[in-house]
Amino acid sequence: MLGTTFQPANPIELLATFNELTLVRCVATCNRNVRCRTVVYDSISKHCQIYEGEVSTGCIIPSNSLTSLVGGIIYSSNFYTLYNKSSGQCQYDRYLSIDTLLNLCVCPINTFWNGTICLNQRYIGSSCISHEWCRTDLNLVCDAIQHICSQTSQITASSYQSAVTSFNNLMTFDVSPTTASMIPVISTASTRIPSTVLPTTTMQISFNYTDAYPAPVASPNAAAQCKSNQ
Repeated sequence: MLGTTFQPANPIELLATFNELTLVRCVATCNRNVRCRTVVYDSISKHCQIYEGEVSTGCIIPSNSLTSLVGGIIYSSNFYTLYNKSSGQCQYDRYLSIDTLLNLCVCPINTFWNGTICLNQRYIGSSCISHEWCRTDLNLVCDAIQHICSQTSQITASSYQSAVTSFNNLMTFDVSPTTASMIPVISTASTRIPSTVLPTTTMQISFNYTDAYPAPVASPNAAAQCKSNQ
């Protein structure tokens, strides 16, 4: 819908702003970036913006420009059949990255696997099941009691005590002289690298949004956040 722009769940989701002569070239730039999920293009100013937030995680709101348009990539489980497969199978995949430590096809950075597709990681107050659901790069973790994304320093005392109790129950060893000593293992963080994207990579993008806001199938708190910011 013309005259609209995209308001992401968090400003850090803006990947880049640049000029492109046409909408097609703006979309093509998005397609070459595995992290890109939403584009905003203005046919008069030629401004192109690409975001890592999928369109339903934020809001489509009225723009000051009548020639601004929002487009969102359409995601399907069919695009993730190679998830958790060997890295050689997703070398040229648009929707997955490669874990260099495990040599597996995994979700791109700042996304998590929900059992079907890779979704954007969530922010403070959003529901979660594990830490991977939250923006770990912003020091967010999943509160074990409330099951919401929270700042590491804001985890409640009850959650901490519960975690300590569970850890102590797991770390009960026989300390007799015949028992081998336990040596803590420090895990090595793996690196995720984007797959090399071919020009022919399949991608569907929709511009047929008829409502100014909120975005279609808006995520929890997205609509409320957009209202409060207007």
